[in-house]
Amino acid sequence: MDVVDISSNNGYLSTSDFQTMKNNGVQGIIVKLTEGTYYHNPYASSQIANAKSVGLKVSAYHYSTYVDQNSARAEANYFADYATQLGFTSSDLLVNDLEDTSTQNSGVSNNSQAFNDQLKSRGFANGALYTYAYYKKV
Repeated sequence: MDVVDISSNNGYLSTSDFQTMKNNGVQGIIVKLTEGTYYHNPYASSQIANAKSVGLKVSAYHYSTYVDQNSARAEANYFADYATQLGFTSSDLLVNDLEDTSTQNSGVSNNSQAFNDQLKSRGFANGALYTYAYYKKV
């Protein structure tokens, strides 16, 4: 396992927890920071700090719920605001987690591009899109 997905579902994770992951071959974590324009992971700050303290690479993701380009840009701004607050920089990987069925419509590609473009305009040029194989098939 190279990277572990962390969210508020994992609660508080100590430096010891992250050291155990590292000792077992984990090289990095990706922390869920936000969802839509209504949710911040309340554990993100400690999850990030504790993972970094043991030398793990830390990235972040946003669980997307947008349905059009305007809401995609709003969600990108919400994500960028919290990422900035938590100390992420332009070189850090910020991921668009696109799997919610609410996002599946004829404009999904353009909406995703609007999200990515908005992150870039906020200085986060190292972006990625994460989804599942079934997402395209639905």
